[in-house]
This record gives sequence, structure tokens and C-alpha cells, in this order.
Amino acid sequence: MAGIDSFAKLVLHCDGVDASTTFTDSSLSPKTVTANNSAQIDTAQSKFGGASGLFSVGTLDYLSVPNNTDWNLGAIGSGNDWTLDFWIRFNTKTTIMGLICPQASAGGNGWQLYWDTSNLALSSDGSTNTVAWNPSTATWYHVAIVKSGTTITAYIDGSSIGTFPDRGMNNDSQNLYIGVQAQPSAGDLYFDGWLDEIRISKGIARWTANFTPPTSAYSANTSSSKMMLMGIG
Repeated sequence: MAGIDSFAKLVLHCDGVDASTTFTDSSLSPKTVTANNSAQIDTAQSKFGGASGLFSVGTLDYLSVPNNTDWNLGAIGSGNDWTLDFWIRFNTKTTIMGLICPQASAGGNGWQLYWDTSNLALSSDGSTNTVAWNPSTATWYHVAIVKSGTTITAYIDGSSIGTFPDRGMNNDSQNLYIGVQAQPSAGDLYFDGWLDEIRISKGIARWTANFTPPTSAYSANTSSSKMMLMGIG
């Protein structure tokens, strides 16, 4: 399905040969993605494409992408729409698991999306808010966090589970980290499981009401920008 357009700043299909450490950004302006420790492609689990990204808390796995203004999603207020969406499958559930986080450290000035015990948590500028979500292990879920106007909505499998207060999403001139709460160090917390079809979109609210989750991997399409503005995909 369409979904790779000028708004998509990072698109990771997480496809490839089993145990490969190559994660390719399929956005129209590709970034370099580095697999750290034992983060790797895994063909044992996938949502689309026959593979996904495997992360283990035991080996402190994560992906890193260099600092880029694309991770600066915008200030508080209307006119700064954005969307984070991906598929996730938990292997285990520890207290806190980082998901997508361009922030120097816990409590820093960047932003963080992470799972916290039984909640999705969104943090920026030193302030954190949560919406309740207690997923099962061994189950694939589609997660979408969407800012439309001044409303930030969390969707699981296309259904809203709550909203976050409007907030600025400054990356604080930091690298982007996937699978860890903040800039990796001994004190930060790691994801344990699989991620697939990771997309960061800047300047667009992909969904503004409950929706049917994607049924295939995202693809580039000359008409995809028009489709996105019509609320398709």
C-alpha cells in the first residue's frame, strides 16, 4: 500500500536475510541506520515482508540514526501535525521499554515514546503523560501516535485508546534511538521483542479517527501524497 511520500522521514521495513544487521531506510531521503549490539533482522517473526527487527533486552539491542532536523516534529499548537506508527510484538514485558526516543537522557529536553508497565508514555521537555495499554506477549499490534491540530491520539490496531496533551516535540539535537528509552547507557531501558514497518511522518496526521490498520508494507507512489491528504493510508 502507499505510504512512502515526502512526509515520511524514516521508513524501516526491517526486511532482509536472517541475522543480518542491515536496516535500510526506504524513505525518499534515506538515513543511515546502525544496528547496535545484537539488534538484527529475524525471519522467524514478521508482520510484512517475511522478516522483522529483533531486539533483546539481555544484549541491550537498539538502532541509532544520526541527528537530523526531521526528528524535530514541531512546537505546541496547530500546524505541526505528525505521525509515529509501527508494528510491535513483545517477547517479555519489563518495567520500562524504550520504543522511539531522540533524547539525550531520561528527563532531558528531547522526546520519548516508550512503554511503561501498563501504559504508553510520551515524554518531552521533561514532562511525561501516559495512556493505559497492557498488551499481551506473542501478539502483533499496530501502534500509531498521531498529532492533528492540538490533539495527540494514541491508536492500537486502529482504535483510539486515549489522548496526550499537546506538546512540543524537539529532538534536542540528538540522534534517533529505536528500542531504547534514551541515549544508551547502563541506566537506560531496552525493548525486548520485534518491531516491523516503522515509520516517522512529519507534517501530516495520517489518521484523525479510528481506522483499519495497514494490510501490507508501505510503498512509494506518485499519487501517495494526495492519498495521504485524503486520509487514505
